[in-house]
This record gives sequence, structure tokens and C-alpha cells, in this order.
Amino acid sequence: MMFGNMMHTRLALRSSAFMLLIVFVVGGVFLSVVITVTQHQEESRQHDRLEELLSTVESTVGIAAFLQDRELAREVASGLMKNATINGVVIEADGEQLATQSKQLEGYVDINATGEHGYEAIEREIRSPFDANEIIGHIVVVPDGREIQSRITQARRWVVLAVSLLATAIAIGTILVVVRLITRPITIISSRLHGLRAETGEKLEFPHGNEQDEIGQLVSDVNALIDYLVNILTDERQLRMQREVEERRFRAIFDNAATGIFQVDREGILVSWNPAFARFADLPRRPEDLRGDGFNLLEAICAKNPGVREVFGQCQFGDSSVNLDFEIQRRNGGGRGRWVDVVLTPMEDGMIQGVVNDITERKYAEEAARKLALTDPLTELGNRLGFEQRLEQMIVEARKDPSAVFAVMLIDLDLFKQVNDTHGHAAGDTVLKYVAQTLREICRMTDYAGRLGGDEFVLLLEGAYEQAKVSPVLNKLFRRVHKPIELENGESARIGASVGIAIFEPQHPDAAHLVHRADLAMYQAKQGGRDTWCFAPPTPPNGQDQDQDQDQEQEQEQEKECEELPTPVLMPPDKVCNFN
Repeated sequence: MMFGNMMHTRLALRSSAFMLLIVFVVGGVFLSVVITVTQHQEESRQHDRLEELLSTVESTVGIAAFLQDRELAREVASGLMKNATINGVVIEADGEQLATQSKQLEGYVDINATGEHGYEAIEREIRSPFDANEIIGHIVVVPDGREIQSRITQARRWVVLAVSLLATAIAIGTILVVVRLITRPITIISSRLHGLRAETGEKLEFPHGNEQDEIGQLVSDVNALIDYLVNILTDERQLRMQREVEERRFRAIFDNAATGIFQVDREGILVSWNPAFARFADLPRRPEDLRGDGFNLLEAICAKNPGVREVFGQCQFGDSSVNLDFEIQRRNGGGRGRWVDVVLTPMEDGMIQGVVNDITERKYAEEAARKLALTDPLTELGNRLGFEQRLEQMIVEARKDPSAVFAVMLIDLDLFKQVNDTHGHAAGDTVLKYVAQTLREICRMTDYAGRLGGDEFVLLLEGAYEQAKVSPVLNKLFRRVHKPIELENGESARIGASVGIAIFEPQHPDAAHLVHRADLAMYQAKQGGRDTWCFAPPTPPNGQDQDQDQDQEQEQEQEKECEELPTPVLMPPDKVCNFN
């Protein structure tokens, strides 16, 4: 177990083991080949030696065979038997054995038998010493297979020993080279890396002798990586410091800005806000102090501003900011709401960030300016511009809804010039204020009262679709106008009023035409004796197509007809000046 752990954790040991394994495997294969080759070479060598021995004694054996000299033949055989690799010798001539020698059975040799360990006998012809072409006998040598095999085994042992020593030397040398040139420098580099403080820019030293090789290149790459990491760490440290500074700056702005800043989730529920927004919406300064399930800002806004929900959705699913103004109610429901200008910006995960500015004062100032632009400063009634805007609005509504008819009542004060001439302009202003107050009192909330200029006033009466709806207002007006008006100097003044009324009809082409008919009716009332009123008759279907000449003829006819009217103090409601 320990050896297995060391094999996994020690590069040198693992490398050495693999090298030894490779050396032994290759050496074993090489050794088997060498042994086989050595055996064949040794067998061939022994065979060649026996052939050389036979060649040496060939002439002597020829003489012994020619002379039939058994003694000489036995001496030759005995000489051959002194060779340890020969097991037996047979010399024969003319079919007779001159000599026989053998290590097993003296005097008997089976020349036809295969030698021990498969070595066959060697036979050579004996020729006459006087005639090389004459064969006079044979000599047979039987090899000693056991001796030959012993010699082969001995040679094999030397080969095995030599190859083993060589493989061991190669393995040890290779291991030393690997350890010295590879694993040792890597171990040194690893040890230095463990104690290296890369964040300070400390570098690795080159192992001695490895400055220019691959290990030196590895050290150079590690040092370059250290430089890169140090630069990254330096940049990251600077960015973190900048972010901390920016966060503190943003927090200071966020907490102290007069502009409200908030974030809401995809459902419109507030997630975070700054103190300025907390003041706007009457919320606690911190989100964790908010009780309940949170404050749904979207629902609170849409309660009075339904269109905000659509804008909220456009911002949430779009990629650009949107701007809108709306009124936000206080969370506790008390007090007057605030007008705010909001810039909504989409963020990740459906979140929306809003920047809020309180524009309540600006809205009220705009409203006041708009009201001032549409109001007569003396009487505080609407002025001509306000009248024209309201008239256009009522015409648009009446064209959409036929039941939304209305009447235009033009009022011109009688004897007002005499009051100014007799009592002064201050008295005239008092009379104008009195008439304005009278109009406010006789009008409904849905009606409109205005002063067109000088002593001319106007009323727009909603729902007045016939003369009977207008007559009660006329009666109240004339009762009030006929009363003496107390002036500041203690005196009193009396005035009258000439009134022209025109009821809106769909065939009226525009507001100017309607006001023109009311003005003609008022002129008719003045021509009829003043201090009375006159209704403009219904407009004929082609009335809007009449040209200017027809209008002039109309006015002349109206003047003629009004001259024939009596001068009533109060005209009955059904009395209409007939002009057209």
C-alpha cells in the first residue's frame, strides 16, 4: 500500500520503475534471441571442429586403411577419442572394421544411430594415398551430444550474464540520467514553487545546467505566468479599490440625494430605495423596517394612473429608459399626493430602477399659470381664451355623443358706460365683479362662465337642448341684474343686460358659426329695446353653406324684425326673435 502511494506521488520512483520494466522486457526478448543464435553458432562451431579433426587425420587413416594396419587405425581412433566432444570412432576398410572406439561400450559403435541430443554421426570416405579417386574405406565420428550441450549451456550462461550486466548498466545509467537531468530539476522547481510568494512578484530560479533546455523554458514560462498573474492581481486590486470608492460615492449620493432612487421587481414591489424616495412615498428609511409583504409601488401608482402599467411593461420588456409624470398617493392615504417625474430603466431579471424628482411645485405652478392664462384677472371668471378652449371641447364631446348638447349665452351689459362715466372706473369694476358673482351663483358646476372683455360675458350651459332649459337661468340672471348694485362710495347703480342664446346643433360647422349666431341674437336683443334676451332659431340644413352675402342679408332682416318687437322688461321663455 505504501509502495503504491509512493508510486503515485514520486515521479523519480515511477519513472525508474517504468524504465526498469522496459529494460527487462526488451532485455528478455533480446536475450532469448541471443541465446538461440549462440546455440546455433556453438553447434556449428563444434561441427566444424570435428570436420577439421577428420581432415587432420585423413592421410594417416588412408595409409592405415591401405595397409590394413589395425594398430595404426587404433592409434588414430584413440587420438580422436581424446577430444571431449567425440563419443565414438569407427574406421573400416574393404568392409572390415580396422578400429572401433566408444565412451559407452568399448569396441562397439552404432554408426547408424543418431547421437545424443540429436547430433548425427559424421562419416567421411577414405581414399587411397596413391590414387585419390580410389575409395578404400570409411571413417565415422559420433559426436558427444552431452558434452556439446554442456559447452552450449556454458556459453549461454556467459551470454546471459553479459546481457544482464549490460541491461542493468543501461537501466541504472538511464535512471541516473533521468533523475539527474529531469526529475531532480523538476523536484527543485516544485520545492521552490511551494515556497514562492507569487503575489509579491517573486520569480523561480533556473536549475543549474538547465538554463537553455526545456526545463529552463518551463521555468521561463512559469515566471511569465507569474508576471501575468501579478499584473492581473494588481489590476484586480486597483479595480476593487475603485469599486469601493465608487460604492462609497454612490452610497453617499444614494443616501443624501434629493432625487428619489428605487428598485422594483417584476411584480412592481419595492426592493430598495433611498431616504429621498422614502420621504416621497412616506416609507421607512430601510426596507427591513417595512412591515407586511412589502409595498407594491405599481399598484399604488396605477390606482390613480392606469396608463402607468402599460409604460411599466414597455420598460420591463424593452431595452431603453422611459420617462413619465404622475401623481403618487401617500402610503397612509392621508394628505395630498405628490407629482413626480420618473425615469424608469430596465435591469437584469426583470428588475426596474427608477429615478424620481418631486415636481409637485412645478405642477402647481404650471396649473396656476394655465389657470391665470385662461382667467380674467378682474372677475376671476374665464377669459376669451378659456372660453374658446372650453367651447371646442364641448363641441367635440357633443359630436361624439348627441345627448351632450349645450347652449351658448352671450351677455352684454346695458347702461354700463353710464355707470363708468357717472361714478368712475372703480364703480365699473364693482359692477363687473357683481355680475361675475351673479354668474357663478346661477351656474352649475358643469357650466362655464367667462368674461370676453369690457362688459361682455358668456355662459356655456351643458344639457341645455331647448329654450325651456335655459329660461330658468335667464330669469335668475335678470332678477339679480335688476337689483341696485351698492358702490364703494355709498351710492348705487342700476344696469340691464342684452342676452343672445344659441343652442348647439350638429349642423353647426364650427365654434365660430355657433358664437356668431349667439352674437346675432344678442344684437337682435339690443335692437329690440335692450334689457331682454333673444334665442337664435334652429339653423337650416344648408345654413353652413351660405356665403357672406347671405349673412349680410340675414343681419338686415334680423334688424328689421327686431325693430318691430316690443321692449319687454322680461321676455317670456317661449318668445323667440324670429330671424334667419
